[in-house]
Amino acid sequence: MQMNHICLCMIQSLPMLTRAGPWGGAGDYTTYKDELEESWRIQSMTIVQDQGIIAMFECTYVDLSGKRRTTGAWGASHGHRVLNKIELGPQEVLQALSGTYVDHNEETVIESLKFVTNEDEYGPYGRTTGIPFNYDVPEDRSIVGFFGRHGGKLIAIGVYMV
Repeated sequence: MQMNHICLCMIQSLPMLTRAGPWGGAGDYTTYKDELEESWRIQSMTIVQDQGIIAMFECTYVDLSGKRRTTGAWGASHGHRVLNKIELGPQEVLQALSGTYVDHNEETVIESLKFVTNEDEYGPYGRTTGIPFNYDVPEDRSIVGFFGRHGGKLIAIGVYMV
């Protein structure tokens, strides 16, 4: 008697990377999607404040293969500065980004940033006198990276999510 065996293999699809934003100054945006195609979870963020605005932003994330990668630094970290480093826990995921943007020396820049995870809130970093923006990630999704525009300061920021 011949037995036929059927093997059903399930292929796990990679999560779809989508984006929201950017918020802040107008103009051509430099995106960092190529660096984030395999982004899976944010590990840390570094925010530098200078004269009450966000002067520099950097993000470290873990890719799908478990490799730690860093994007940024976007902006500059010179001058009178306040350095803030956020380290996320192993089960902590970023669920919301908010902040303000303001005209500063004839340019619209990100003035403040605040991050909300499934475990805590971080910020706001910078002053909060400008025009507010807020993005809550849809249910069952999380922020895994950022894109934006920068010069000597952080001009605009948006998020990648899975």
